[in-house]
This record gives sequence, structure tokens and C-alpha cells, in this order.
Amino acid sequence: MFAMQRNSRSGILPAEISITQFSVGMLFLAVCLGVSLLLVLQTFGVVELPNSGTAYFCDGVLNGPYGPFANWPISFLSLAYFTGITVGWILAIDKPLSYLFCTVVRIGALASVWFLWTQYSDSSFCVYCAALHGFNIAFWFVVERSPRSTAAIYSPAIGVLVGALVITAMLQVVLSEQRSTAMEKTAKEHLLANDPSPNSFDVTKETRGILESDPQENQVPQRTSSQIATKEPAVPPSPAEQSASEANRENSNGVESHQSLAMGNQSSTASNDAESNLIEQSSRDDDEWSFAANISHARTDDFAIAASVRKTVRNGMVRMFNKQSELSGNGVLIAVRKPFAYILTSASVVDRTKRVSVLTGASDASSYQPEKHYATVVAKSNANGLAILRFMSRSALPAAIPVAGQWNSTDAPQMQAFATGHDGPNNSTYENEAWTRAVVRVKPSETDSSIDTWQLSSASSTKGYGGALTDQQGNLIGLATRIDGEDIAYVHTDEIRRFLEKNGLNDIAFDTANATP
Repeated sequence: MFAMQRNSRSGILPAEISITQFSVGMLFLAVCLGVSLLLVLQTFGVVELPNSGTAYFCDGVLNGPYGPFANWPISFLSLAYFTGITVGWILAIDKPLSYLFCTVVRIGALASVWFLWTQYSDSSFCVYCAALHGFNIAFWFVVERSPRSTAAIYSPAIGVLVGALVITAMLQVVLSEQRSTAMEKTAKEHLLANDPSPNSFDVTKETRGILESDPQENQVPQRTSSQIATKEPAVPPSPAEQSASEANRENSNGVESHQSLAMGNQSSTASNDAESNLIEQSSRDDDEWSFAANISHARTDDFAIAASVRKTVRNGMVRMFNKQSELSGNGVLIAVRKPFAYILTSASVVDRTKRVSVLTGASDASSYQPEKHYATVVAKSNANGLAILRFMSRSALPAAIPVAGQWNSTDAPQMQAFATGHDGPNNSTYENEAWTRAVVRVKPSETDSSIDTWQLSSASSTKGYGGALTDQQGNLIGLATRIDGEDIAYVHTDEIRRFLEKNGLNDIAFDTANATP
């Protein structure tokens, strides 16, 4: 079987392929084919590999947009490739290798080198990917030392490879249908279970009526802790209780607890309103997002502003966790350039690491399913405390939060703003969502007088790095970059714009129309 054969067309007498060469080549291909098959099965949810999948960086690459042909997962392409190459290697037992076969193997080896370099540069080692591409490169060495004939142009392996590509294309269609059906089902269940009113956002049933009625005619019923725990309906207060509540509110300067949203008139009482906190509690289980809030004593116009801001900002906020430093934080989705998405966050969140886990999600987006990614740091500045991260996503992401245009501090020395962020435990999930409304003004940074920051008129309830500060239109005007006790420093929008432009994100659509209130 391994005897030398004379090629009748060219008269070339190629050397025989030794049993050792064939066996070593088959061993390398068996590893590559087996790993590819496991990754494909994991994509369909048949198996679950340790240290792989949706919680790890390699999944973002394997199922990412680097796969050509309508965004095929890389694991699909590798399975098709190694299937064809394995068949070609078996058929070459008693024949010299064709130059076409050798060329395909060389291209595959170059792809493996590029893939391994991508993982190394992103500090994202994966044992499965390393094994697959390492053994593929080793197989290339075996092929280079094997006999070949210039007369053997076509190899049956090429036909097998084309057939395997067609089969994997069909698998991709099936996978796409499964994912689409699952996402649609999850979205419908979420909307029916948690958001029956498309305009309600996070407003509870007891408080939705205030959005459509006069605040003087309708007061929100108060709920006791036992009622909240047992989900019992609130009991409307008596007229006497309403009068007492009115008097108490006038003496409390509009300050509510962490389970209330306090807003006042925006004219003569703007400074008092700035002392109010917009605090919400949110929770997430393993399958879906759920948000709830106990909101009381809010004016209709204030609710309209707050709801609009919450929708814009919440969808563009991300939750991050730095495994190296065990620090959780926030981030802002600022740009989506398929296949990449970019996040602006605090440099403290990415301290001592090149990548962090990122959880994206939109509570009111019917076509989006929350996903976990691994983001790589592409820019970082210790001077202004900002950092830019990049990750890949094949899914439809929420809209990015627009960055406000240049600020005119002379014409507008202060403005109304909203501070938000998530301050949950270090498990990369949304646990608590805090909102604070305050009047902000520009002040020099305590660490660098050349960098402007925002000064809030009231203590913010957001405790996490990377929290967003937005204006009343939902445009990003600041980012939390330093926490000193209760003091949070928000880098000014002008510094954010300069940082983005310096790092190649200068084509972001800045909202210059709303730069000055």
C-alpha cells in the first residue's frame, strides 16, 4: 500500500509515504477533527465544555463574525475544513500529494498562526483552540515532508471539502433558526411577564396612572415593607393621611429613601429638586431581566423626562467584572461598528488586566437577548481615568448612548443631570440600579487642574466606577472615574470627546444640538 508508484503521465517516481508519516498525520488530524466537532456540538447545546462557551472569550471568537459566509461560526468552518483534509489524507495513502492539497493545507496553517496570535495579543488563551490550531500547524509540517507530484493537480479532498462546506452551511441555517426562535420566545415571555405596558419602563402598576393624570389629583399609594414582600396591592390612603403626608413632604425638602424617585418643580425649586434621588431596585435571574421600582410623589413632566432618560441610558449601560482585581463596575456603549462594539469606562475597572467580562442587555428591547462577552482594552489613560474596550457580537446590540457636544460653560454654568450606575456584587449581573438627579457645574479635577470634572449638588447614590452622567435628553456628559468615600468624580464631556477622538473614535455622532441646555 505504501509502495512507490510511477506516475504514467510525468514519469516521476515519487518516494513512498512512510507508515510513521501517515500515522502521525492522522493523529494530528484526529485531534483537530475531534475538537472541531466538540465545539460545533457545544454551539448547538449538545455538550458543555469546561472553560469554554458563553462565559469565555473563545466563544466570542469561535461564534464571532470572523467566520465568513453569512457569519458562520468558526467551529463550523474548521469542522468542514478538517473533514475534507482528513479524507484527502486517507486517500493519499498510496498516491503522492497534489499541489492543490498542499496549498490548501498551507493556507489552513497560516490561518491557525493568525488565530493563535489573535488569542495571544488579547490575552485570551483557550486550551481547545490552542490544541486545534497547534496540531493543525504540526500537520502542516508533516505534509511539507511528504512526497508530492506536479502531475497530481486535483485531489478528491477538495471535493469532500466543498461538500463539507455545504453541509455546515445547512447546519448554520438550522442554528440560526433555533437561535431566532429562542430569542423571540424569550422576548415575548419577558414582555408578558415583566412589561405588559410598552411605555411603562420600570414604573409599577400602582404608579402608571400618574403618567396620564394630573399630579394634584392622583397621589401614589404608599406600600409597606410587608406589602412589597408579599406583593399585596397597596391600600389607598385616607384624606387625613393624605393631608399629613402633604405636610411631611413639605418639610422633608423632597428627599426620599433608596426605594423612591423624588422630583420637584424645575423652576423656582430646581435647587431643592437637585437634592432628590432617583433610586430603583432591579434584579436578574438566570433567564431574563426583570426591573421593578417603587415610585412616589412625582410630577407628570418630571416622569416624562426621567422615563425617556432611563430608556436611552439603561439600554446603553453595561455591567463589567475584572476577574484579576475582583472589581465590578459600569460602562457605556458608545459605538457599534459591526463586528465590533466599543465601551467607555473607568480605567480603574480594567486595572491590571487586558480584558474584562461584559454583560449587555436592554430591559425593554423585544428583539435583544442579554449576552455575556469578553472585552479587550484598546485604550487607557491614567491621567483622565478613562478607558475604551472592544468586543465582538453577532447579535443586535442596543443603541449606543450619544455623547453630548462641546459644552459652553459661560452661557450655561450649570444644568440638570442624571447619574446612574449598577452597584451589585462581583458576579457580572445586574443587582442594583441607582439613579440620582442633581444640578451639576464644572470644576477642575483635584488631581489634574487641566482636566475638567462635574460637581454634583447632591451626593450620588451610584457607587460603581464607570457610571454615566447624562443630561435631560439622555446624552452622555460625564463618566464616574474616581470614588473617594462619597465623592464621585465625573470626567467632563469635553475631556471624553478628546479622549475618543485621540483613539480613533472621532466619527461618533456627537449631539451638538443639545450641547447647551
